[in-house]
Amino acid sequence: NVADRLADMQHRAAGEWVSKTTSAMLPQTRAQLHLPQGRYTGRVNKKIQHALWKEDADQYISRKLDLVHKDKVDWDSLGRHHRWLSWQRRATRLKFVFRWAPTNARCHAIGTADSPMCPLCGNCTETTEHMLQCESLAAIKARTAALSALEEALDDAGTHPDLISLLSCAIATGEEPPYDMGDTDIDLSGVMEAQRNIGWHLLRYGFIAKEWKAEQTKWGMTQDPNYAQKKGDRWARQLQETTWEYVAAVWDHRNKTVHGKDDSKASTRQLGKL
Repeated sequence: NVADRLADMQHRAAGEWVSKTTSAMLPQTRAQLHLPQGRYTGRVNKKIQHALWKEDADQYISRKLDLVHKDKVDWDSLGRHHRWLSWQRRATRLKFVFRWAPTNARCHAIGTADSPMCPLCGNCTETTEHMLQCESLAAIKARTAALSALEEALDDAGTHPDLISLLSCAIATGEEPPYDMGDTDIDLSGVMEAQRNIGWHLLRYGFIAKEWKAEQTKWGMTQDPNYAQKKGDRWARQLQETTWEYVAAVWDHRNKTVHGKDDSKASTRQLGKL
């Protein structure tokens, strides 16, 4: 990896060093890179960060999400979509993934809210899971509208109708949907098995099995032989965007209700920050 190559370059260097100074390092710093000339680019930084933190990050994600089958996740589309987001939206998405979103339950636990109860229904502790399933009439109406927008976006992306039905039901409930495997012209059993191994509740947050893209691409190629090259990766990113927009829309409704954001421009700015 990059860190090993940098260390090897230093230990094998011959002759005198250009720099005679020794730079101080903060206690938490694991590596420093000094370039007397040349350019330090984002690509170099990405490789160094990957080399330094990948193992720790893998362990944290697996432990926090109870993610046993990491190899089933479509990390490519998840990573592409995450990098495409604004930094504000990245931060919000990560808060939901790792259960840091400032719901009343979270805020009450850290002492910044008086009550952990849901501000919409008042009947349950407001966790992220409850926020996405709240039974208040206003919350149900907001989720219904968000789900209609999700289905429309998936249809516009050319998604197979059976995949739309499966995704819509899974995202609405956070659970594995019942489905008749015999009444379809695509293989849903592999898709459902792979997502089951990851966890259906993680589908909303972008932890989507590779089989979704594979089955969509296989069907798309029956319509267009060049589908894989033209639209495969784009469809996977659109799926990431669509699932996240559902969560963002429900969260935006909750915040408008709690904080009284009725002005349309303020709501647009708030949603843009998600």
